[in-house]
Amino acid sequence: MEAEEDFPRSSEVVLEPLGEPRRRARLPGQNSRTLSFPSASTARRSVKAGSSSTRGQLPTIESLEAGSLLLGSVAVVASNGLSIHLPGGLTGFVRASDAVDIPDTEPQRPEPVIAGSINVGSHVVCSVLEVKRGFASLSMRPSVINRGLSLAGLTSGMLLPATVRSHEEYGILLSFHLPEQAGVRGFVRYDDDNSSKDGDSSVDDALSSSTSEPHDNKGDKNAKSGNKKNPKSKNASTPKALKKAPKSSLHNLPIHATVYVMVESVNAARNLVTCKWPWRYDCPVSLDYSMPLLCVRPGLLLVGEISDVHIPASSLSGTAESYANYGFDIKCLNGLTAIIPAVHSVASYSRLGSRASTEPAEDTSDDQPVKASTATSSKAKRQIANLDTLSHDALGMEDTVIARVLYVNHWQKTIFVSILSHVVKWKGPQGQPHRQVSNALKTFGKVMRSIPGHGVVFSLSRIRNEAQLASGTSPETLSFTDSDIGFCESSHLSDEVKTAGNSTGAARVSSSAQLALKFTSGSVHSVIELGFDFLTRFVRLNSRESLQNETLLSPFQLSGGTSVKGVITNVGPTGVNVRLSKLVQGKVPLEHLTDVPLSAVPDRFSVGTSLKLRVLRFDYAHNVLLLTAKRGLRKDPLPLTEFGHLSIGKEFCGYISRVPRPTGGERVSVCFYNDLHTTLDSYELAEAERLSLDLSHGSVVRVVVTRVDRRRHCFYVTLSPDKMASLKALASARSKRRRDERRAACKKAFTNYISSRKRRQTSS
Repeated sequence: MEAEEDFPRSSEVVLEPLGEPRRRARLPGQNSRTLSFPSASTARRSVKAGSSSTRGQLPTIESLEAGSLLLGSVAVVASNGLSIHLPGGLTGFVRASDAVDIPDTEPQRPEPVIAGSINVGSHVVCSVLEVKRGFASLSMRPSVINRGLSLAGLTSGMLLPATVRSHEEYGILLSFHLPEQAGVRGFVRYDDDNSSKDGDSSVDDALSSSTSEPHDNKGDKNAKSGNKKNPKSKNASTPKALKKAPKSSLHNLPIHATVYVMVESVNAARNLVTCKWPWRYDCPVSLDYSMPLLCVRPGLLLVGEISDVHIPASSLSGTAESYANYGFDIKCLNGLTAIIPAVHSVASYSRLGSRASTEPAEDTSDDQPVKASTATSSKAKRQIANLDTLSHDALGMEDTVIARVLYVNHWQKTIFVSILSHVVKWKGPQGQPHRQVSNALKTFGKVMRSIPGHGVVFSLSRIRNEAQLASGTSPETLSFTDSDIGFCESSHLSDEVKTAGNSTGAARVSSSAQLALKFTSGSVHSVIELGFDFLTRFVRLNSRESLQNETLLSPFQLSGGTSVKGVITNVGPTGVNVRLSKLVQGKVPLEHLTDVPLSAVPDRFSVGTSLKLRVLRFDYAHNVLLLTAKRGLRKDPLPLTEFGHLSIGKEFCGYISRVPRPTGGERVSVCFYNDLHTTLDSYELAEAERLSLDLSHGSVVRVVVTRVDRRRHCFYVTLSPDKMASLKALASARSKRRRDERRAACKKAFTNYISSRKRRQTSS
């Protein structure tokens, strides 16, 4: 029977490429029945010099998998969705329908809900739906993020997205959209001093009122009527004081808005989850707390112990200030392994005392945090308030850190976390403070830290006037502040990196050594600003010599209606791609190549052909700058680029867009610049058919504004020549009347001035 054994039961068999299989030797003192698992060829902590700089790198757009979860920051709130900055410098887009969970039975549109609940700089949790043509489509719906969770798997400290169900007197009722557990509800108090001191009675009041009238915005009125019957509710810290307190943005959150809360306690008998806001929850999950990998979600605040160093300080050269370890593996959640990328392995890149001494500590006196179960958690709570001070202590093996989860891939069993202070400290509903890249004439960067294989961190100094630029001041004498910090990736440091990418390994090592000598700590370099990363709070930089004289650095420098020139780089069936500068490219759709839309690209549009173009808008959903080559649009002297330019009787030039409706048929719209558009009603379509007007997709039309609704931010136009003539005549008469009134007022003011002057001269 032993000869017929189908598999070795005593130890593992390792197959060699050639020859007979051999049995791996057992470790000394190992039991004969214990299996010996294969180990790595090199020691875990002995890192090879060539691979240390690439360890722990965040996923790229090519390796990003559908279904993975990421923590991001809102960069743009567009009319059709949200542009999200993701870890690793990636960018994704969340369509409006994928940002909130609205039942199919309710006719509410998602756009107003997004505008009233999400701000630029807010942290959000996203799920990757699709990665196509170098761009990620994301979803923020709680039903997608919470897939795979159950009420039994919810524990204290988990960060979850939820949908606002109703507003009550003391807080908000939430829905987590757990699979097959639709009855699970959540409750979170308003972020007020009064509401946080009320106790557990507010939860019972909210549940009772929600049971009687769910999804009712008039919960306050119901509570007031109930208070009249209950004399105990006449407390100084309840409704009466709450009325006097100014209402925060949490009171104005629209129904069905997506919010993020921390689980405080779970009552399985009542299907109730009591929550707190992330900026009010400062107790991370302890090191020895066991949590399944499937329950780990981005945004989770945890305590970890460093078990490995990716880039040890002994392999770096520089001053004592830059002497630090970068990139770690940590043990957390009772055995799980997480990765801290090199860029995210420093809590604050500012120098010691630059911000920690000037910024006051956040007031958390009104908080009621969960009691820490271990000494590690209580120590971690004290460390959160002093992240900027602790960030300057060098981290090493077996040190304890507080981190927030950035990226989770449950299939690959991969977790990335960050210890950046602004990521760990989750801000309020208004998001992080943000700013756009300034229009400086010249920007210089002083090297603060150099991270091999990842990039260089700079402190920035900007020259804003011509006199200072022409004075020839040495860049080393400029004032560099730690408030403006930029990051330049390794591929953007020098032109030599591009040429060394296709060379041999020895040439690459030589190029890396030259870069290390060039970008030493304290050296000053000329850089260009590409944009602001809302997640890492870095200004994205490029220090390549060939790009220092470029003026067009980002597509966001161009607004709709701007005239530009470009060179065709690619011709496809849907249009042509053009290069506007070395850093900016755009696309001319097929229907915008000629005044009359064609079914195929004409032969005269070939690679290398120069075109005169006009910017239509930036398409955030596909991350592309849309342009037009239509002569009728390029020569238009008064393009409609802003909503404030609209008035009744004004004539504008636009183009037709035909989009299929989900219920059948097509929606015919007249589009202008910067995403301004209006839909033609059935009367206008019938009038255009009667007049035989060309309303094919992409055709140019001239319209006149008939009505402007500034409250709803919409307007209406007409194509009828008779209506257009009458409206323009009325607008001309109105403008003439206003012009005459202004002339009369100016004449009267001038006459009064002359008369008063003569009277003063006569009296003197």
